[in-house]
Amino acid sequence: MKLLKLSTTLSLLSVSAYAAGILSGQSYIYKDPRIMGMGGANIAVGGYSSSIFHNPAGLSSIKKSDGLVVEVPLIGVEASNGFYEAGNEASSLDTNDIPGINDFANKYAGQIFSEDITIYNAVSKHSDFLAWSVGFLISEHAAFVPHTAVGPTSSIISLQTGAELDFFGGVSHTFENLGIPEIINGNLDVGLSTNLKSRYSADGDLTASQALDFLNSNSDSIINDTLAKFTSENMNLSFDLGVNYRMPEVFLRPSVGLSIMGIGNISMDPFINPNSYLVDSNISLPVRESAANPNLTTVNIGAAISPEVKYIESLIVAIDYVDIFNANQIYFLNSDGTLKGANDSNFFKHLRMGASLGLIDNMWIGTDLNLGLYQGSYTAGLHIRLTAIDINLATYAEEHGPNPFDEDLSNSDRRYMARVGFVF
Repeated sequence: MKLLKLSTTLSLLSVSAYAAGILSGQSYIYKDPRIMGMGGANIAVGGYSSSIFHNPAGLSSIKKSDGLVVEVPLIGVEASNGFYEAGNEASSLDTNDIPGINDFANKYAGQIFSEDITIYNAVSKHSDFLAWSVGFLISEHAAFVPHTAVGPTSSIISLQTGAELDFFGGVSHTFENLGIPEIINGNLDVGLSTNLKSRYSADGDLTASQALDFLNSNSDSIINDTLAKFTSENMNLSFDLGVNYRMPEVFLRPSVGLSIMGIGNISMDPFINPNSYLVDSNISLPVRESAANPNLTTVNIGAAISPEVKYIESLIVAIDYVDIFNANQIYFLNSDGTLKGANDSNFFKHLRMGASLGLIDNMWIGTDLNLGLYQGSYTAGLHIRLTAIDINLATYAEEHGPNPFDEDLSNSDRRYMARVGFVF
């Protein structure tokens, strides 16, 4: 846990030490840019080691011809549009520049800025009897939301930061030729995975003077004194179960999938739930329950087609509907300090859809173009493999629910992803 706290503090310093826990995007352990580029739809597709975070049955779609696949390390960076510009502007302020930090907060009031760094490592293989994958993920996130101060002691920046260490593993087995004779025939993939997560997070609000202290390397005292009551530290063990039914001999080669993610929620360390630690008069922005409870149980469904098309390597079109029972919740603090719960039932917030077009795939080079729709906003991605070098670029927008300054407006956060590493 001390290592996680240290990495969190270092990540704060590296981005001028601010981040926002009032963000309310839906819970994910890992976002693979290959999947996010096609709208985040992967439940009925699979094919990657990272499919374990969507549906463990997707491991059976890893190509047997690829043999043992080693991904070490895949280093990813993700940032909101304007994150570094706003960060550089804030970090240039002098220690006592109260008017300057207030002007900064007024200029960017209500805008969400986020940053994530991930180091992903995995080994996977599809053998004759089982497809399997094991690995670990190191990640840190930082985000912040400026807002207009109403007095000298009121907050002007809401922030969150966190660090995670995740160990994961999963298996999938295929039961072939299941169906109704002479009517429909397909293969049933059944997958099981587990995830051990160790997390540290801190979130809260800063006044103008505290924000300036934070920006001038006094981050330890701010974390200890100001954010201590908003700190969550825990270790969780969970299990995931999934099935895919693939019909490779049917026209368009359709598949349908179902996954139940985060089963058990076995907390190995106590964590603070939102009802006991988010009640503070300074907080005015929405806080998602999953920020405090890192392991919600969600039920998800998906469908896909993968028709054979001449002159291209592959074409996949997929659609998912995630968290069909609305396990994710958003909490708002009223002016009197009480919590107001909000059901995250917006249809488009749960919808993922996209397409992947494989142009080249041989031992020397591979190229995929991805397009999609994620939470009602467009996504796009490019995957290039040059022998053992793997390059991924993607963009998507995270929807954070109602804008706290105007409930008729949305809180959309356009993000850009880049990941580079080695795949053998």
